[in-house]
Amino acid sequence: MDLEAQFLSLSTKFLFINCGGQSSEYRNELNTLLNELNGLDYKNQQIADVRAPIRLVESFVNIPTSEDTLIVKACCLTKTLISRQKITLPANVAAVQIGWLLKCLERCFYQVICEVLGTLQILMKHCGEHVAMFAEFLVSSNGMLVNLLADPDYRKVERGGRTYDRSSPEEIHLATVQCMEAFLVAAEGNVAMEKYLPVIGDSVVSLAFRAKSDWLPEASFYSLMISALNCLRLVSIQQEDWLREHLGQLLGVSKAYMMFGIPGINQPMAQRIMVSQQGVPEPQHIPINKGGKVPKTRKTRTIAKGKGGKSDAKKGTAAKTGSTWDENSRHPYSEKSFDLDSE
Repeated sequence: MDLEAQFLSLSTKFLFINCGGQSSEYRNELNTLLNELNGLDYKNQQIADVRAPIRLVESFVNIPTSEDTLIVKACCLTKTLISRQKITLPANVAAVQIGWLLKCLERCFYQVICEVLGTLQILMKHCGEHVAMFAEFLVSSNGMLVNLLADPDYRKVERGGRTYDRSSPEEIHLATVQCMEAFLVAAEGNVAMEKYLPVIGDSVVSLAFRAKSDWLPEASFYSLMISALNCLRLVSIQQEDWLREHLGQLLGVSKAYMMFGIPGINQPMAQRIMVSQQGVPEPQHIPINKGGKVPKTRKTRTIAKGKGGKSDAKKGTAAKTGSTWDENSRHPYSEKSFDLDSE
């Protein structure tokens, strides 16, 4: 049986149980169906009828918000369908899913936090202008994402010593920054969102100054750095006043992450650059040597007075006779050099 036939069969069973108002009574059946749906080969095959995946995702809102296991598996399936099957959700469907996931966080926060944040990151790309509905809850001064960047354990009272909580504070940091990046991309150009940008920028700058390379594996730490810098870029291009106020910190963060990875620099030690060091020196006007050989100038030799020698004597003789002929300078084979009377 190909992927589409398997998916239609399993999703139809799931819809029948989950949309009948008895999902809490058939928890085991729903759990089994989600396991089978997540186990299908979505990588090498394609679902032609996109309506079936959309209907399935829409039905997830009927899962009780206290069922953390079902919520996590529903999040995994949503991410797989969107990323691997390239399913495009309508904006209103994506907005409804975001609202449901935020309600789930109210009931079981740390049990599902990383999976929910990862799903929110994908859904925000589809909800368009509806993202403004969740700004107050997510990125206000007391918003969930802002609080998580400041302290991943800000709701630690709810942990209650549960043993199935697998998310470390560093993993929560990574998921939060990536979710905030997706929010900024979705809200870019929305005038109503500008009032939240300074709060977002402050929280990301604070994280950038605290981040350590041993928080996460190398690839994950690079993802954290990239998302944080992109968040700062998106805030800076939309908030010039905030950019001027935090220029020293932003330059310090940029310098630290540019130097990170150079032999001997194992930590991105961000430090604020003072105003006196922020100026760019103007280039000085220094003669430029274009290279190549430079012709040497030969020095002329001057003869001191009174030290003429033989050459001066010859000049004197020539001056007296008024002629430039010198008998001693005749050619050796001239007429006078032969003795005609000799044998």
